[in-house]
Amino acid sequence: MHKADIGAIIKDISSDDELETAMNNLKNKIIQLPPEIREHVTLQIQKDILSGIEVIVGVKRDPNFGPVLLFGAGGSLAELIMDRNLHLLPLDIALAKDIVMKSKYIRFLKDTGANRCTPWKSCYDVILRLSSLLGIVTEASEIEINPLIVTLNDVWAVDGKVVLTSSNPNRL
Repeated sequence: MHKADIGAIIKDISSDDELETAMNNLKNKIIQLPPEIREHVTLQIQKDILSGIEVIVGVKRDPNFGPVLLFGAGGSLAELIMDRNLHLLPLDIALAKDIVMKSKYIRFLKDTGANRCTPWKSCYDVILRLSSLLGIVTEASEIEINPLIVTLNDVWAVDGKVVLTSSNPNRL
C-alpha cells in the first residue's frame, strides 16, 4: 500500500491550523484501515522538499547473486517509468556515477535541461554508504530509500524501508 495512493501524504502545510487539520484527516484515515495494518501506522512530520529530482536507491541480498544495488526513478515515478538499474556490490564512486548517469530517467532529465545544475556527488555518497550497510547490518536483507530527493544543495531521504531476516528484532 502506497501512502500517496490513499491520500496519506499532505504537502504545503504553512500554519499550525493547517497542521492540526492535516493530522486530524490522517487520523480519520488510519481508523478506516484494517486492524492488521492500522497497528503498524505512525504519523510523521518532515520538511517539505519543494524541488528536486526523486530517485530510488536500494540494496538487497539476492540468494543467487549476493548483494545488489538498485538505482532509478523514485517516488511516484518509480512504478510509472520502471527505471531499474541493478549492479552487483561492491562498487566505488566511479561505478556509482556510471550507474546514475546511465539511468534512463537521468538521461531524460539531462536531455530536457532539468538535470543540468544538479550536483550528483551527494547522491553518489548516499549510494556508497547505503551499499556498505549490508555488511554492517547483517540482519538486513533489503534497505531502500524511496524517494531520495536530490536538490541543488543536498539530498533528502524522504522515506525508507529496512527488511530484516533475523528473528530477533532487538539485535539492531
